[in-house]
Amino acid sequence: MNNRKVTDMFEQALESLLSKLQGNKKCQAIILYGSMSHDRVTEHSDLSLLAIFSETYKGPRNQYLIEYDVRVNLMLWTVNEFRDFLKKADCQHYLFCALSKAKILYSTLEGLQDMLEESLYIGKKDSQLKMLLSFSSAVYNLEKAEKNLYIKKDIDNTLYFCTHIPEEIALIVIARQQLIPEREIIKQAKLYEPDIFDAVYTPLFKNTVTYQLLDDILQQTVRFLEECTESIYRPVLDHLMKNGNLDDFYVPKNNHGYGINLNWLIRVGLAEQYITPIQIDNQKELYYRLSYRLKNNC
Repeated sequence: MNNRKVTDMFEQALESLLSKLQGNKKCQAIILYGSMSHDRVTEHSDLSLLAIFSETYKGPRNQYLIEYDVRVNLMLWTVNEFRDFLKKADCQHYLFCALSKAKILYSTLEGLQDMLEESLYIGKKDSQLKMLLSFSSAVYNLEKAEKNLYIKKDIDNTLYFCTHIPEEIALIVIARQQLIPEREIIKQAKLYEPDIFDAVYTPLFKNTVTYQLLDDILQQTVRFLEECTESIYRPVLDHLMKNGNLDDFYVPKNNHGYGINLNWLIRVGLAEQYITPIQIDNQKELYYRLSYRLKNNC
């Protein structure tokens, strides 16, 4: 099917759905997101709409429809549900990212555009947290790759972990710019720091994968991470400087379970571990708690 015909079908489907939804008195806003809002559609695309209804709406929240032979993903939320999502959503959530390129097609809600823009703003505190967590995920994949390459001599497993590193670096780069990560995040991040991706991403697809190639990628990854350690770990280092330990320091984990990798600070010589004997529930037996502190020369 030629692309002009596909585009016409999507436009017909959108026009028809807009007419139907606006005819419902409970409908207060309609937002178009996904490919049709900012990109070209193909016969494999779907039409994605978020309709915001009044609080009296009690129906299902997701409907999968067909309109003019176009597959439609229609989300139906109340005003409060939409506001709650914007307050709580992680900036890596697929819908949060999609809303950054969405179009408001219809609205009787006062201040909807301002609400969206305010919610989509990434502040310094949020970007610092994202950098910390993405950095730690990058370290996780780096250390797995190092073990597989240098100890197990397993090229295939090393390659697997190396393919995960560029995306985490891209998340660091985008968070540093206080931007919302896009689906094509490598392309997005290359606009700001192309050299690191030329070093750790492009070679994976343009060269024969060898031990030397993977070793070069790991060395470039280490160099990049070392160069930005102090700026990204600044909240951790400041807390250590002020309190002498991290007993009361907390940040939430990523959705996949990674927290902050504190051992990296030991690896680069900024911190050290120490052990404190403790008792649990008044047991006479001692347990030994692992803690962190700045090295004396830091």
